[in-house]
Amino acid sequence: MDGIYHCFQAVWDIKTWKIFGYEALIRHDGFDSAIDLVHMAQQQDTLFDLELMSLSKAIQVHTSFAPSSCLFLKIHPSTILHADFENRVESYMETQQLESPRFILELTEGDLLSTSENNFFLERMKWLKELGFKIALEDVGHDPASLKRLNEIKPDVVKVARFFSKHLSEDEHKQSILRAIRNDCKEYDLLLMIEGIERAEDLSMAKFLEIDYAQGYLLEEPQCKKKTSGRTG
Repeated sequence: MDGIYHCFQAVWDIKTWKIFGYEALIRHDGFDSAIDLVHMAQQQDTLFDLELMSLSKAIQVHTSFAPSSCLFLKIHPSTILHADFENRVESYMETQQLESPRFILELTEGDLLSTSENNFFLERMKWLKELGFKIALEDVGHDPASLKRLNEIKPDVVKVARFFSKHLSEDEHKQSILRAIRNDCKEYDLLLMIEGIERAEDLSMAKFLEIDYAQGYLLEEPQCKKKTSGRTG
């Protein structure tokens, strides 16, 4: 699809104050938001092709400016369940000679899976991990179902909902929930990440709570790149 490009937002290790990686945020000249673009693709049954094209473009651009860092790539469960997913991924990784450990597939919300679909989905998760990909699960803590998915998927990175970052320093209830999630992450050797950090006091609290990674406008705004060289926006 013509017009697709990405903005890259840094993911910071707030223990070392170094950039751990970047998250690729899909954009399109003809749509006001990524949500509108995804909805259109779902309605036209083209989400699978859109996401694989997006992943390919994001990897190419990321390689041009930060090849040694990790790259977070959003992907819907329906794409992972697609019959041609394994063949397309293996072919792309082979032809591009890419090393999968640099890529973290971030599972998005929105797809309700039946029992049989969920079992197949978990098999695909196992295959991706064996291939060397890391898995991130977003919006953990937003509802009880997210905690169930956390237990089933066993991701490498746990990304808590943006809701938690707003006024985190003043909200003891949010702090308590994040402590519980952090303790679970420590028990299972998972990395914890918070996004949407916009105030210094909330970043300080995230560090105090021993959260591993943070993302947000306070740390760095997304940098949009429409070509493989130079930054725009």
